[in-house]
Amino acid sequence: MYIAFPQVGFDHPAIRFVMPSDIVDDETESQAAERIAQELNGIVVDELLPGPQEWWRIANGGLVVVLPDVPPPSPTDVIAERERRLALGFDFDFGDARGVHHMDTTPEDMRKWMDEVTPLAQAYLNLGQPGGEILISTGSGAVTITALEWQQILLAASTWRQPIYQASFALQAMDPIPADFAEDNHWPV
Repeated sequence: MYIAFPQVGFDHPAIRFVMPSDIVDDETESQAAERIAQELNGIVVDELLPGPQEWWRIANGGLVVVLPDVPPPSPTDVIAERERRLALGFDFDFGDARGVHHMDTTPEDMRKWMDEVTPLAQAYLNLGQPGGEILISTGSGAVTITALEWQQILLAASTWRQPIYQASFALQAMDPIPADFAEDNHWPV
C-alpha cells in the first residue's frame, strides 16, 4: 500500500491513502501514488517510518495512520473567533433617504470611532448642538450624520457587540470548550 503525504508534515489533513479508485488509465499503484504526491506537493511513503510518535500501527492486517491528537480549543481560540466576529461590522438604518449603511468595525475602524468621531460628536453635544454635522465613511460609502445620530450608532453598536461578548464568555467558561465553538450555533446571528 502506498501513502501520499504533503511535504508540510505527517499530521497534515491532506494525507492520502492511494485507493484503487485513484488509479487512472494504465497507471500502476506506485505511479498513482507519485501523481497524488505531486498534486499535494509532497512525498510518497511505502514503508513504516520510525519516529518519536507512533503514527502507524497494523490493524486487521493493514497499515493504519494514527495521527497525533488535536488539542482541544482553548480560551485563546474563542477570543480569536470573538475578535473576528466583532470585526465583521453591522448594518445601521438611518430611517431616511440615506438608507441602511454597513458600519465597519475592524480594530482600526473602532480606533477612529473613539479617537475622531466620538470626541467631535461629544463636543457638539456639550455646546448644545445635537444637530452638528459630521462626515463619516461607512462600509457603504460616505454619509453625513449629526452628533445625536452618532450616539444612536454607538448604542446600536453596543446592542450588536454585547451578545458576541456574552457568547464568548460562555464558551470560555465551558470545560471542555466544544470543538465546533466557531460555528454560528454558538454565536448570535
